Amino acid sequence: MEEFRDLIERAEKLPRMDAERTELLGKAVELYQGGFIKEFYSEWAETIRNDAEIQYLRALSQLAGFHLARRNFDEAAALLEKALHYDRTDIGAHEELIKLCFLAGNRPEALRRYRLYSDVSLKELGAKPPKSLEQLRVEAASRS
Repeated sequence: MEEFRDLIERAEKLPRMDAERTELLGKAVELYQGGFIKEFYSEWAETIRNDAEIQYLRALSQLAGFHLARRNFDEAAALLEKALHYDRTDIGAHEELIKLCFLAGNRPEALRRYRLYSDVSLKELGAKPPKSLEQLRVEAASRS
């Protein structure tokens, strides 16, 4: 946990699209193994777990953005999938994956991902997907 936090802290001091920052975040993501001492419940441990998960998800998002900017679609998608593993309701990850499918020219996959998020949104959040995702769905449907 100490090394994970150190890598994140060092990375955050560097410019957003810096290669060294990306390398540090990548190492941190590799180190992350889920909840810190999850077999114990205490307020202090829960705080550390929550903070680490937030840092992990932020690192995944930043790494995905880095790879997306370089058109490394498969790498960006894999990182966003990891984020959804921890939070299926992460609208940002869903939206980025749908956009990624557009950029990769895979409209059927964009529609599939929209339906998946729509199901998650209705079942777990009790709400329809936001208009931004609905617009992406309409665009995907009209082009496929």
